[in-house]
Amino acid sequence: MTSIHFRSARPRRSPRVALLSATAGLAMVGASPALAECVTQVDGVTVICSGENSDGQTVNTAGAAVVTTTPGFSIDSAGSALVIRGFGAVSYDDANALSLIARGGDGLLVVNNGSAGRVSIRTGADITGSDRGLLVNNLGNGGIRIESTGTVSGGVRGISALAVANIGPSANDDIEIIANNASGEVGVGTENRGGNGSIRITSTGTASATIATGFGISAFNSVAGAGRDIVIEANNIGGVGGGINSTNRGIGSTSITVNGTVNVSGRQGITATNAASATDLSVITNGTVTSGATSITILNEGTGDTAIIARAQLTSNNLMPEASPQSGNGINVFNGAAARNIVVAAAGVEGRAGILINNGGLGTTSLTATGLIKGRDGRGVEITTGIAAGDIAVQLAAVEGATDGVVINPAGNGDIDLTVTGPVVAGGDGVRIERASGTTGDTMVAVGDVTGGQNGVLLLAEGTGQTSINATGTLTGTDRDGLFASGSGPILLDLDNSNGAHNGVTLNIAGAGDGHLVSRGTATGGASGVRAATTPGATGSLSLDVNNASGGDFGVSILTGGTGGGDGGGESVDVLRTADIGIAAINADAGFGTTLITRGTVEGGIAAIDAVTESGLAFRLTNDGTIRNRSGASGDLAIQAAGGPVDILNNGALLGTIRLDAGIVAPEPEPEPEDPGDDETRGRSARAAFVIAEVPDIEASHRFTNAGTWNSIGGVNVFGGVDDVLVNVAGGRLFGGAAAATAETTTYSGLETLTNQGIVTMADGGFGDVVQTSGDATFAAGSLLAVDAGGSGSDRFVAGGATVIETGARLQVSNPQPAVLGTRYTVLESAGGVTGSFTFADQLLSNFLGYRQGRTDTTIFVELAKLRAFASAGMTPNQIAVGTALDGQAASDPLAAATLLLPSDAAAQAAFDGLSGEIHPSVRTAMIEESRLPRNAVLERLDERTGSAVWGQLFGNWGDSDGANGTGDLDRKTIGGVLGADFAVGDRATIGIAGSYLETDVDARARSSSAKLKSWHVLGYAGVQVGGASLKVGGGYASASIDTDRAVAFPGIGQRLVADYDGSVIHGFADLGYRLPLGTGHVEPFAQIVAVRADTDAFAETGGSAAVAGAKARENATLSTLGARFSTSTDGRFSVGGMAGWQHGFGDLTPATAMRFTTGPGFAVIGTRRSRDAGVATIDARLRLSGAAQITVSYDGVIGSAGQDHSVKAGLRIAF
Repeated sequence: MTSIHFRSARPRRSPRVALLSATAGLAMVGASPALAECVTQVDGVTVICSGENSDGQTVNTAGAAVVTTTPGFSIDSAGSALVIRGFGAVSYDDANALSLIARGGDGLLVVNNGSAGRVSIRTGADITGSDRGLLVNNLGNGGIRIESTGTVSGGVRGISALAVANIGPSANDDIEIIANNASGEVGVGTENRGGNGSIRITSTGTASATIATGFGISAFNSVAGAGRDIVIEANNIGGVGGGINSTNRGIGSTSITVNGTVNVSGRQGITATNAASATDLSVITNGTVTSGATSITILNEGTGDTAIIARAQLTSNNLMPEASPQSGNGINVFNGAAARNIVVAAAGVEGRAGILINNGGLGTTSLTATGLIKGRDGRGVEITTGIAAGDIAVQLAAVEGATDGVVINPAGNGDIDLTVTGPVVAGGDGVRIERASGTTGDTMVAVGDVTGGQNGVLLLAEGTGQTSINATGTLTGTDRDGLFASGSGPILLDLDNSNGAHNGVTLNIAGAGDGHLVSRGTATGGASGVRAATTPGATGSLSLDVNNASGGDFGVSILTGGTGGGDGGGESVDVLRTADIGIAAINADAGFGTTLITRGTVEGGIAAIDAVTESGLAFRLTNDGTIRNRSGASGDLAIQAAGGPVDILNNGALLGTIRLDAGIVAPEPEPEPEDPGDDETRGRSARAAFVIAEVPDIEASHRFTNAGTWNSIGGVNVFGGVDDVLVNVAGGRLFGGAAAATAETTTYSGLETLTNQGIVTMADGGFGDVVQTSGDATFAAGSLLAVDAGGSGSDRFVAGGATVIETGARLQVSNPQPAVLGTRYTVLESAGGVTGSFTFADQLLSNFLGYRQGRTDTTIFVELAKLRAFASAGMTPNQIAVGTALDGQAASDPLAAATLLLPSDAAAQAAFDGLSGEIHPSVRTAMIEESRLPRNAVLERLDERTGSAVWGQLFGNWGDSDGANGTGDLDRKTIGGVLGADFAVGDRATIGIAGSYLETDVDARARSSSAKLKSWHVLGYAGVQVGGASLKVGGGYASASIDTDRAVAFPGIGQRLVADYDGSVIHGFADLGYRLPLGTGHVEPFAQIVAVRADTDAFAETGGSAAVAGAKARENATLSTLGARFSTSTDGRFSVGGMAGWQHGFGDLTPATAMRFTTGPGFAVIGTRRSRDAGVATIDARLRLSGAAQITVSYDGVIGSAGQDHSVKAGLRIAF
């Protein structure tokens, strides 16, 4: 029996014991008698074996041996099959053999009993042994070479090779095994016991172990310092034991490559060890590895590099958990103190734990995994390095761990670079990195989604190196924090979303490094969304860039106990783009105060910001964003601070009140544990609830500078310091009113000085708002106080002390409700007196009505008054006249009151035009113009020269007079008739009398006015002809009744006004002409003069307050006409005649009436004027019915500079 043992489950024996056992076994084999089928040739060296043998064959030589076979050679023996023993070089070549079967021993045993020489085996036979299938021992030196292309199986060993350098090592002590399929307790096993050579095993088939404690391949350089490389290249490894087991105590490297699969159920897939004298160790698997224990375990205690390349899935079924804490993992890698780099590149890995790496050596550690790393019962990845180790680089696709996901614990100064592109899911911490105190290496972490049963990511960096984390997914801590980062060096956190049962993010600065947090998504925690702290003694500062955070207690909680940088040596906290969060900032005794800068939206359910400083330390807040209570109510608490001086600069928007009186505030949160490990306190919340507590009153002075907007409408702001100052700088706005329907009071309590350089506004469309300060107030030059006033009240600024109003401070008053004329509206009250007054130009609420400022010793008020004369809005004489009349009325008069509220000059001008009563003087223009109709009828009768006659004429006239100088156009429509009789006096003279009736409709549309005129006329006339010359004279009188109707409408006034009164017209005329024959007719140049006087009686309209009363009025008109008449011959029955001329008016052509309203002074209104110059023309056609009767149809027109008239007439004359 051979003494070579390769089964790791058996006790390891010393080389000397093993050698004695092997020698004994060889002696027993040598005692068997030789069989004739293997024949030694005459040279004593060569042996030829042949035939089919049922008995075992033994070859013994005193020296070298060369054994060959003939075709058909085989052995099927009850004992061992073939034993070859020599001294020196021994070779066996059986290319012809079919099979070797040993049912009670070894299938093939080849031994060099102690001389120098190489043992070489080349066999294609299938070999089976109940003990060993193929066993080769070289007890001298010279090495071993085995090439087996068949299938070899053994009860103990499949293929076994032992090289023992009993006579000292040689230059060629290599052990080389080339095998196809091999199985046994150890499928292929080899040991180099003291030789100088390497071990090379090539397995092209399947190597398998037949017992749970065996291995498919086993290789040992068993003597320290002896032997060189171990190189194993296998195809498939199977069986119920382990896969490959290698130990190299020599001075070379170890290389294991598996090109196929490893599928073993009892032990490790691959285990390899390099002792201290060895160098590199590498394992490459190109197929899957499935094992009962750890898939790959390597220990390199040598001086070289360590590498694992696993290109397919590694799976450990963890059947031996009791063997060691590391048993059953996917990968175990250990580097001793002298080893160098570790490189692990894997696809997917699954085991009790996923990957365990311990680099206690001198080099770097690199882990790359493209698939899922899963620890079913432990950690997904764990990396530990010693104090002398270098950088750690980890790139993972996804990790699952029953306990932790990824754990990295370096003791040295190397950098850490961890990247996980896929999800990390763990029962404990998703990612956990711990750096020891005094280390200097940097840490870089890039992850996506990380979920931990405790923390999502836990980072404890006690060294001075920089730590950066970039998380593009969501960090979730089911029982603790989404991210917990604590360290002495700089910490840079760039996160998307984080969620923790305690805090979403915890950042602790414990040294000189600064902490920078950028949270781009949402940070949510049961206690705080973000918790940032500096510990006592820390000199680093904090910078927070938080987008959206919320917590059961705080959105952002800041505890500054260090002495880090900032204004005046204080802590600097910069919160950017925050939304839906509240901030708690607490400064402990050891610090120098806190500076907080916010640039986003900060909000909280109790307060947006809660700051506590101890021992009188200062708290400084700069807001460049929005701070508000989550309720959105302006009267709810937004900022509370206590413990020392508070300095707030608001550059953004503040919605809500502040409380700086060291009153009710949140207490300091409990400090986070430095290492929130698996102890009983790990899941405890830092704050059980938001507890209300009293902070000791520190006598300090507070300052609030507002450069943005502060809306605390309806709330009470408490300052409570010794000498508090509120400065609203230029550009700043303090709001004291927002709801028109609600009178709101905004209070600044405990404030000693309020200085307004910007805007204080209560203008919200409703009066009754109050801004109240307890101390003194100053309104600086350029500042503005904006209030509402009207109805029965006004907004007020109230100061408990004295108020100084500097020159140039402005007052703005809005009028949301109708104001009461003469009412004083107080806009500022100051118990300590008022110095100065506002710059306040009289402020018009309408075109005429507005406020003007007044003051008493303790108040500033505005009163409602008429600030502008009505007449100033007029553009035309009538508008100015009406405005002047209204100016003379009492303000209570309905007309004046309505006019006061008109919004513009244009509206006033329209109202004045409507009020003017312009129709009344315009009526006289119509009376003068319409007197032309009966007068021209008489002149036309005198032009006929036909002796005595009775005549009559009917006519209709349509005329209009153009408005000018602000008057409106006047349309006239007249119908009427005239009847006359005249008598011849001799041959040359005629005298007569005529009567006429006219009805005229007058319409002034632009003034919504009209009139109806009915007049009765009596005329006397005479004419004389001397030769071609003629003279016509006459005069008339008319009595008229006048009815007027007009509408007045503008805001506050809507009335219909009517009047009726009488008038009269007296007119006279003279016409001189000279008739010249022209053909059978004639032409007659003429000159004419007309004088007209129109009178109207006094009148009084009815219908409302806009009614006017007018005095008697008279208009005189003088008209001259130069022209020519013509006519065809009158000898026949039909003739045609006409006239054309130029008419000129003398004197004042514009009528005027003196009027007055019911109250107030009188005023004069002009009407529509007459034309200064006009062209006149007539054309008539005459038909003689008989010697005595004639009918006439004619047109009479006037087209003048200020109007026109067109008449159509029909007449009848009967001579007698």
